[in-house]
Amino acid sequence: MPVLFYAAAQFIDRTYPELEQETVQGNGEHMVAMLNILECGQIEQQAVRKGIRSDFAEVLANDNYAEMPHHEKADSYYRIVAKHASQQCAAS
Repeated sequence: MPVLFYAAAQFIDRTYPELEQETVQGNGEHMVAMLNILECGQIEQQAVRKGIRSDFAEVLANDNYAEMPHHEKADSYYRIVAKHASQQCAAS
């Protein structure tokens, strides 16, 4: 795993509640910071955010989401972010 993805994983783990809220809203300082860690340019960030929001909506729709432990929620979110960042951003 590239260093940038490791740094992003740590950031996601530390700030997951904020990222969860900002992802639902569509933007926020933590999302921007996470995408900056992954070296996503301004143009790419819009597409990446859209992909993350779409996939994350499916995760939130799972009946067991509320009962998932923090590490499972953060890991699921990281996998979504890594998928979209690896397709769109310089960190790939």
